Amino acid sequence: MQLLPREKEKMMIVVVADLARRRKQRGLKKLHDEVNKKKKINRLLYLQAAELACRLCFFLEKELAEYESLRRYVNGFVA
Repeated sequence: MQLLPREKEKMMIVVVADLARRRKQRGLKKLHDEVNKKKKINRLLYLQAAELACRLCFFLEKELAEYESLRRYVNGFVA
């Protein structure tokens, strides 16, 4: 069965409204509070991942420089 975009939108509104009503009856927090909390956690995880990536790049750059230095040193003996 294919629904038109407008029909899909109406169905989504009904489902979300029903979900909100049931959550309110159970005394749960509003969904947007949980979404905001997850966004904060995701933002923190993103920042931690970015910091880790920067540290890894710095480490690899340092290792590459040491490798190049060692390679030039060895090539001096071989050449």
